[in-house]
Amino acid sequence: MKTEFANNIINWWRGVPKGLKREDSSVSCAYEKNHRADECLAGILPQPGVQGTIVSHGRKRPRYRCKTCGKTFSAKEGTLFAGLRKPTEVIVVVVTLLAYGCPVQAIVHAFELDERTVASWRDQAGRHCEQVHHALVEQGKLDLMHVQADEIRVKGRQLIAWMGLAMMVPTRLWLAGVLSATRDRALADRLLGQVRACAQRLCGLLVCTDGWAAYPGSIRRAFREKVKTTAGRGRASLQVWPQLHIGVVIKYTVKYHLTHITRRMAQGGLEQATALLPASRGGSVRLHVEAACSIQRLLSASMGRCVSGWPP
Repeated sequence: MKTEFANNIINWWRGVPKGLKREDSSVSCAYEKNHRADECLAGILPQPGVQGTIVSHGRKRPRYRCKTCGKTFSAKEGTLFAGLRKPTEVIVVVVTLLAYGCPVQAIVHAFELDERTVASWRDQAGRHCEQVHHALVEQGKLDLMHVQADEIRVKGRQLIAWMGLAMMVPTRLWLAGVLSATRDRALADRLLGQVRACAQRLCGLLVCTDGWAAYPGSIRRAFREKVKTTAGRGRASLQVWPQLHIGVVIKYTVKYHLTHITRRMAQGGLEQATALLPASRGGSVRLHVEAACSIQRLLSASMGRCVSGWPP
């Protein structure tokens, strides 16, 4: 049972659908209509009801060929492992260790790899994860209900960077992540723009942030729609979502010790925002402070791992 589970995990990382053979009648090139070799999909995608056009093009090193455009490609093309010769299991272990904060020097000595190789795998995994995030999460289909956003300042090697993250509270799904050299309005706009790309239109939404003054304006700019208020010709006005609620929690400290907390609503009503919390399993308003602290801890851990490799 464990062996089958491990094989399924490896197949998922490889990007090969389970049960797909080297030549399948239900497999088709996604760019079949274009008839251009440079636009052929570099991978294997099942297309139900379409005549198969992809055939095997090598047995020693599995490759495939599209009969429509004539382009050949590897079975790993379009995945994290494209162009890599090392065993897939080794790459999976190395990327997992990097994700959990293992130092690069320790991985280099343990697996006898070059430091530049490990850095290349890290960057390639990051680009692949970003593509998966755009393809699966940023599709405007999520009923967010409750989102929490925060940012942190971290000192790295010869640089100071700011990273902002936004989390969907009901599922603990990370919606957005932004890295910037400065803490300005552009950072907040980019962060909330990614959150907007994930959300359904005009859904009830509570966004909780800290006391940074740039957040409320960025949230309003991100969550608004074009509304035609006058008849005839003319530009449609941009109006904020009617069910958008913005909660702000300001923490006051003296000599790095928390003294008191102030909570207020920057947008919407407290009663409507309180009604969204049980539905999103976000707890009471007081629990937002604990959640914000957890985001700070996660931000500290993630920034400590990624800031050494930024900028690329």
